[in-house]
Amino acid sequence: MGDWVNIISPGIMLLHERDETTFLMLSYDADIYFYSGNPDINFVRHNARLQGQYMLPSNFYIRVEDYFVHTADPTGDDNLFRQDEFNVRRWYNFADIAIGYESYKFGAEIGYQNYLHRYEESIDYWQNEDAHTAHVELSYRIFPKTKLTGSYELSFISFPKQNSGDNDVGARSGTSQDNVQHQGFIGVRFDPTAKLRGYLRGGIGWKDYRNNRNWDGYKYDDIMTWVVQADLEYLYSDALRFGLEGERSMRDTSNTRYTHFFYNSIALDAEYTFWEKWMANLGGELEYVEYIGGGPNSNRYDTILSGEAGLSYAFRDWLSLGVFYQIRNRESNVNNERYTSHRTGVTVAAEY
Repeated sequence: MGDWVNIISPGIMLLHERDETTFLMLSYDADIYFYSGNPDINFVRHNARLQGQYMLPSNFYIRVEDYFVHTADPTGDDNLFRQDEFNVRRWYNFADIAIGYESYKFGAEIGYQNYLHRYEESIDYWQNEDAHTAHVELSYRIFPKTKLTGSYELSFISFPKQNSGDNDVGARSGTSQDNVQHQGFIGVRFDPTAKLRGYLRGGIGWKDYRNNRNWDGYKYDDIMTWVVQADLEYLYSDALRFGLEGERSMRDTSNTRYTHFFYNSIALDAEYTFWEKWMANLGGELEYVEYIGGGPNSNRYDTILSGEAGLSYAFRDWLSLGVFYQIRNRESNVNNERYTSHRTGVTVAAEY
């Protein structure tokens, strides 16, 4: 089944900046989706963000961030399970505050993050989630543009509508998905001024569930696994840029048959600017998702391959026109979860 989708994305950003270490930024943008053949699933995704940092002469700083999204897009949940369902209305908010010290040689930071996820229809109430995360990170410069980092994160994750019994799946406080999650990382962080910039870190994560079984009788198994986070960019030249992103993480599911899942991904992309006004991009991603079930032979494994190619031309500094092609293929040991999708499109971007 195919459809033409028109997306309009207006936005505004306000920035007050003393330098790269002291700034305040406010932004709002909306992605407005119009489906030509299926107008009943049209939706708007609202995105609002606040970011700020203040650096003292003593090298101490305070950093704040808040990110709010209200949407009804087809994904329905971040765990890839309900991506084929539409108009799942919900909102979520990340709030983050940190205090730290940063010198040329040494850095230290402590912080707190609050995450809220709320669904607007009673059929989805049981997925409402709260997460409170504290973190500490230490860094030490080992090369002129490279720091060695070590960090620990502690998260208390709860599902309020499961604990209160106000849900359609029969969850109660004695069967909720509430858990405590720990993650410890060691890695490297590259300075923003280097040709290679970003971070790479790996470590161990573990999750301890408060209850023994969920509301359908499936057993909660405490988890321990390796975890990875990577976001790297390499500037080969002024015209050519390469990017690498990777992740392995443990997550809670929104399907009662599976108690948790592991998400694995690696993505590569490249951008090339030529003849001053042209830009070409090419990228690909491999995702492997391991849904762990509550009974024998009940696990589900998805392998997702996706790719994208695009070309754009800048008519003016503020106006560009582009075309793109995207492909996404999912293979699964669950037969009805296999699919291939193709997307082609035209983009017009204007910025003032």
